[in-house]
Amino acid sequence: MILFRKYKLLLVVSMLVLLVLACGSSDQSASQDDDSKGVKATEAPLSEPTAIPISVDLPDPEPAAGKGNLSGQVRWNDIGAAGIELKICTEFSWFGGCEGKIYSTTTDEGGIYIFKDIDPGEYALTLRVFDTDSWLYMTTGLMSEEMYTIDAGETTKVGVSDIFKVDLKALEPTDDSQVQDVRPVLKWEAYEGASTYEVWLNPDKGDAIASSIKVDINEYTPGKELFNCEYTWSVEAFNDNGTKITETEDYLHFTITGARYECIIQMIKPLSNDTVAASGIEMEWEAHPLASVYKLYMYPEGDSSNHVLDFLEVRENRYTIPETLSPGKYILSIYAYDSHGDTIAGSNITYIIVQ
Repeated sequence: MILFRKYKLLLVVSMLVLLVLACGSSDQSASQDDDSKGVKATEAPLSEPTAIPISVDLPDPEPAAGKGNLSGQVRWNDIGAAGIELKICTEFSWFGGCEGKIYSTTTDEGGIYIFKDIDPGEYALTLRVFDTDSWLYMTTGLMSEEMYTIDAGETTKVGVSDIFKVDLKALEPTDDSQVQDVRPVLKWEAYEGASTYEVWLNPDKGDAIASSIKVDINEYTPGKELFNCEYTWSVEAFNDNGTKITETEDYLHFTITGARYECIIQMIKPLSNDTVAASGIEMEWEAHPLASVYKLYMYPEGDSSNHVLDFLEVRENRYTIPETLSPGKYILSIYAYDSHGDTIAGSNITYIIVQ
């Protein structure tokens, strides 16, 4: 499963992407629902799904002449999930959802579904996350939807798709809060049925503080002091079998303000949108107390493959470009690395206009 909004890979039986958009719907038609157009997911606990064996026989009825079927099972918390709405469509857009010819169906009490008497062709498959406005869709990888072939006279069996809810409640730090503590405790409500949690904590600049860190309690304390920086965090919950059952609805943001060090490197010269001569361009930035090396990355705007500086390593907080550059606008980024090779800080993008 790929969670598109967080840009991270998650392995399950089937691969799905959570989008805050929806495919259009109709009962075996090509019209579009009014309630499924780019609406943000909402927290919506549902009744428990009906338990059935993990290995199930999927329906395989004889389709009508010239038609085909598609069947599968949807599970939550390792048991069949009833009442899940699904759609298949001949076209899929990242921003528009399902398009073209669209069919819809709903899972039964055991999480089983079947699309019956479908026109043969290639179809993308999507499903609603319980009764929220968020949808999952099958993929073969990041930004690549899975297309299922439906043949006349045949039933295509998708297999099992494990889904998760988005109702894990984060407690603190609250979203958009200012935090003095340089090792803040991240807390969330304990979730029924969860035996482990995975925590994600990322600074605006620098390497991740926590990337899928596993804990068995409903809190996490960073293992080192954080810098003055904006951070995002989220949590996922898993059952005893390691199946993901829920997560926080969105990343939460907080800003550390009481630390000794900064995560943003401040430019001294040139400043963004300064105009400089084409030869002997001098760069200088504020030294970071923990930096062992800096890496410089620079390229012409609109041509990132043409590297003027390709992560060039320098030990001091200054550098002069020896070449004469062609006139134009350039983009510069500077990264600071500590003695362990970890990225600890970075500059904001600096635009340099070369005459």
